[in-house]
Amino acid sequence: MPRILNKLFIILPVFFCQAVFAVQGDSSSVKVPTIIRYTTGEHEIGGELKYLKLDSVLDDLEVFNPAIRNFYHDLGNIGSASEPQLISNSTELLSRFGNNSFALYQWDPSKIKFYKTNKRFTNLDYHLSGGKEQQITITLAQNILANWNAGIDFNRQGSLGFLNNGKTFITNFNFFTWYHLPNNRYHAFASATWNSIKNEVNGGLANDSLYKSSNFSNNDLKGLQISLSDAEQHVRNHVFSLTHYYDLIARKDSAGKESSYIRIEHHSEYARLSYDYSDNASDTSYYRNNYFTSDIQDSLRYDQWVNSISLKTFHSFGNFKPVHRLATELTGGNQWFNFEQLYDTTLTNYFAEARLKTSGIKDLTGLDVSGRYILSGANKSDYLFRLKFMFPLPFGASMHIGLQDALQSPTLFQNFYQSNHFIWVNNFGKATSRQFFFGINLDKYHFSVAGTSTFLDSYIYFDTLAVPLQSNENIRVSQLFIKKDFRFRKFHLNNSLWIQETNNDVIRIPGLASHHSLYFEDIFFKNKLPIQIGFDVHYTSSYFSNAYSPAASVFYTQNSTKTGGYALVDFFVNFKIKSARMFIKLQNAGDNLVADNYFNTPNFPMPGMLIQFGINWRFYD
Repeated sequence: MPRILNKLFIILPVFFCQAVFAVQGDSSSVKVPTIIRYTTGEHEIGGELKYLKLDSVLDDLEVFNPAIRNFYHDLGNIGSASEPQLISNSTELLSRFGNNSFALYQWDPSKIKFYKTNKRFTNLDYHLSGGKEQQITITLAQNILANWNAGIDFNRQGSLGFLNNGKTFITNFNFFTWYHLPNNRYHAFASATWNSIKNEVNGGLANDSLYKSSNFSNNDLKGLQISLSDAEQHVRNHVFSLTHYYDLIARKDSAGKESSYIRIEHHSEYARLSYDYSDNASDTSYYRNNYFTSDIQDSLRYDQWVNSISLKTFHSFGNFKPVHRLATELTGGNQWFNFEQLYDTTLTNYFAEARLKTSGIKDLTGLDVSGRYILSGANKSDYLFRLKFMFPLPFGASMHIGLQDALQSPTLFQNFYQSNHFIWVNNFGKATSRQFFFGINLDKYHFSVAGTSTFLDSYIYFDTLAVPLQSNENIRVSQLFIKKDFRFRKFHLNNSLWIQETNNDVIRIPGLASHHSLYFEDIFFKNKLPIQIGFDVHYTSSYFSNAYSPAASVFYTQNSTKTGGYALVDFFVNFKIKSARMFIKLQNAGDNLVADNYFNTPNFPMPGMLIQFGINWRFYD
């Protein structure tokens, strides 16, 4: 704790001084307004790119841990393997690896921001926390020409953790570029992504009885005995992506503005991933089986290349109110997938997709229908159908209802895995899922509610021995999401609440998961210092969450330890000086008040009280 405070006392004055100098700048210089926006390549229903503005509010600035922000349970250390506490349906039909324990920390092309700016843009994120945890994320972007932008994203994150042999290290890197013709008839989005996750794994506590019965500080955790003393995981992957399109036919409106009518689009993406697990402790009894040698490195690899071509049309019907805009899309493509473990497995799939979207009555009504089908290959006859209908309600509210129906082949990982500690060869059948969903938004009153009812058949899960099994029962999962923000003068109370229920315990989810934020917000020093002061509460109800096995990196069913039932209370101060947003937070401020010790994943203690500091700083020059 003293080391953290020393670093804060050094860092904060530097930031404040630079902000002061920026305010004092040369008053005689000519200031050019900053224009910056970004797109992810997503389109509006009329074919035009959807542009977004950078987030500049203070809300939730302090919730930087993605596991807390997105309702995941992990191994007590940021960057460790994690699993969602909110169940969701996969919409992927193509052959896939199927192990997503580190997906929360892997970058992928779909989340890249392509910038359009009249100045060089730099975004810096930095945070410092207990357990010698540090993270820095940098984005650099610049328009080389008025119609050509390029940039990089870089992230480096490391944490020593509190248990022995629990260090986590993550490196992410993106290179991205966006080019379009001056008349906007042609656009090209290209990116290259690299991820490296190298973590020590300790298997959790060898015996949790002492931890449960005593009060341990963060430093005391180093004295507890762990299950694995010299094991390590390493996940590496890179993805190269290109999406480009050309408007074959464009049209002009009465004002002379040109818009797309018929468009052809091509997408190509190559990905490679490797997973390695090594355990150099020859005397470990943590695993039930040692099939080969006691000192072995388990590994697997896969390569994937997906190509698709789409024909899109965009229609406008003027003053015809029920449908005044319509977009259609037809897509065909193929996948090549090579999976390598003890031997190579090469698979191919040929697929077709179709989509129709409408908008009417001043964009208050809409219909979105889409379907995907595997025509031939390893996953032949797999399909996904989705229907969504949007319409207005009284008092300015809007509502959507819909359904989703899918037939999906098991993943390669679920059917085959062979290593020193786990071997399985399965021939699972296809799984089906049917989901009904709805949502209501009332923006005027800061209120929204949404719900799903999902029916699963032939669901695949990992049993108490950490091997995959396919259920022969029909499973139902119901979810209700409620969001309501209150405001009284300068006091705010923001609430997000998930209620979940399932009729089968092969799916382990908390019945209640919620985030609450109560804070005071004002602007001081002549409207130059916005500030928030308050408390966050993160809570999941008690349940038998899945345990974790490092060798195969899977979360599996257990029935001996309940987790959750613990309110994580954080005290925070968020503030902004010009383009710099900062926070100071006391995480788990209720340590030893709410409870002495707690788990999110069995046998992996969560840290006690911590001081954390973070900054998001943007530069334009």
